[in-house]
Amino acid sequence: ESYDYIIIGGGSAGACLAARLSEDPMMSVLLLEAGPDATEKLPHYPLAVTVPGLAQLLQSPTPITSRYDYHFVSTSNMALLQGPHPGRKIFQPRGYIVGGSSCLNYMLWVRGAAAFYDEKWGKDWSWNDVAPSFQAVECYDAKTEPCEDRGHEGPTYVMNAADWDEMPKAHALFLDASQIVSEENGHQPNTDVNPDYNNPHHALGVGAAQWNIKRGVRQSTAVSYLTEALRKRENLTISSLSFVTRLGVVDKGGELTASEVYFRRGRANLNEGTTGEHVMTWLRCAPEHSVKAKQEIVLCGGAIQSPQLLMLSGIGDGSQLEQ
Repeated sequence: ESYDYIIIGGGSAGACLAARLSEDPMMSVLLLEAGPDATEKLPHYPLAVTVPGLAQLLQSPTPITSRYDYHFVSTSNMALLQGPHPGRKIFQPRGYIVGGSSCLNYMLWVRGAAAFYDEKWGKDWSWNDVAPSFQAVECYDAKTEPCEDRGHEGPTYVMNAADWDEMPKAHALFLDASQIVSEENGHQPNTDVNPDYNNPHHALGVGAAQWNIKRGVRQSTAVSYLTEALRKRENLTISSLSFVTRLGVVDKGGELTASEVYFRRGRANLNEGTTGEHVMTWLRCAPEHSVKAKQEIVLCGGAIQSPQLLMLSGIGDGSQLEQ
């Protein structure tokens, strides 16, 4: 079995790429995600990854997160030797679900100031280079004066808390307190209030949060990109519960090329307390499958699992691969 494009990881990046690449009906696209496709029967989403108010519960290992989180934990942090918990380990939430960590995060929408891109990244990554992509991605719905640098027709819905009929008390108190501090430091009232901190040319100041929430529903990439209509595309296959184990690397005229993906089908039990040994036992028992890419394999496993997959495929630092 083969596809033009194989995307590994159906999270924040993978879901977006699957939608964009499958726009060409001549290209076949396979999206592999280790976790479940909890939004498969739209619009009946699981409450844990739908209700914005549950975001706090998704930031620590609890029964509510056990089905949708890898429960990664850092090694002992030597920078935290001082304090009440010296050398403590840090919980690292990572989405185990179609939509990835966009199903677990706090839904805040922050693009950054234009100067950051111009000064830190430069050529090909200046604000003028990336601005069209930001505009294409977002659907900014706000009552504030529209900014020409914001997108209004993209798939990712963005709302401004300042437009709520009644702002949460904690938000209002914080904004009031910031004004008091501003005035005490010699600024005119309201000069530090920023109605749109995602305005690339006016990112400083204090303002209400902007969130990926629409009508009380979290707008993960599974919701905003992998819509019910998109899932009907004949050239797009979404394979959930597909745990990729390695890439098949071949030598093509002296150049090593990854052209095959190996994965195991089934659901790994990743509840709190699960050890690497438990996962390895499941991997040894689950049936292995393979699929070939006619054009490209795209890694979208995130900052932790994309490098891990490369190492499992024999690509990486030699000294670490020998361990």
